[in-house]
Amino acid sequence: MPSHQHLHEAHVLGELKWNYLPKIIPWLLLLLHSDILGSRADAPWREKALDLMKQAPLIDGHNDLPLKLRWFYQNKLSKIDLRTLSRTATNIEKLQAGHVGAQFWSVYIPCGAQDKDAVRLTLEQIDVVKRMCGTYEEFELVTTAQGIVDSQKIACLIGIEGGHSIDSSLPALRMFYDLGVRYMTLTHTCNTPW
Repeated sequence: MPSHQHLHEAHVLGELKWNYLPKIIPWLLLLLHSDILGSRADAPWREKALDLMKQAPLIDGHNDLPLKLRWFYQNKLSKIDLRTLSRTATNIEKLQAGHVGAQFWSVYIPCGAQDKDAVRLTLEQIDVVKRMCGTYEEFELVTTAQGIVDSQKIACLIGIEGGHSIDSSLPALRMFYDLGVRYMTLTHTCNTPW
């Protein structure tokens, strides 16, 4: 279970987010404005926004790519190249172009798995995230706020989307934590018995 150190790291991560958010939003809006209008007059602002994004990389709190990999490729990473994958909204080139410094990969399983094979399916989704991180040098699996800060790659974290994934088992939740999961939403599109 989370210790005092883990709670401190969660606080540090929250501090990182809230300290940089007010500074980066105006620049992101200018960057968006520049891209939409295509104005060369905004080029210095665009450069300033990009420079700021390099200093304070984006932390994306939710990405469904692991689910898409299950749907489209049955989690067979050997059949795809995540650097240029075009069948999904996410690939490594896009993450790098967007200056994503950390990505929370959502591991989701359908509600119909509750009281059946929810834990096994969740383990399979955790496995695909860990294999992504082991296969692609651009990714690094981290489990702490300090890991995000220290990473020179796209720091990857794992979150469970929906409490039905633990099959009403606190031991399953503890094991998921040991495997690197750092958040779990209580529900998604279905209720849990607890």
